[in-house]
Amino acid sequence: MGLYTIVAAGWEPDSPAKWHADKSYTISTDDTGRLAEMAKEEGVSGVFNAFDDFNTWQAQALCEQLGLRYYATSIIEEYRTGNFQGSASNDLQYPVNGKPVGSYASQGIAVCHSAKQ
Repeated sequence: MGLYTIVAAGWEPDSPAKWHADKSYTISTDDTGRLAEMAKEEGVSGVFNAFDDFNTWQAQALCEQLGLRYYATSIIEEYRTGNFQGSASNDLQYPVNGKPVGSYASQGIAVCHSAKQ
């Protein structure tokens, strides 16, 4: 696919994700300043994170620092303003990953193939 993968995580220097990456760094995801420096040095052109609430906000902040589009930005803004239901749901391209607002991390995540789901 032509992807060069860089994994950054501040925990477990020998984590399995790092084994499969082309390159890895031990930088905490809460340090977006250091992540941005590394990303600029590496010429990073896209950011993806695991399904975790904290890292979603961090990835969005990192993309803003780098001037990159984050894949979930519009959905995050809808969520923050409370306007998600009835507005963005009609404009989504399905399938999407859905998650209950009241759950944490990956609890309750489901693949939705329609707005009704």
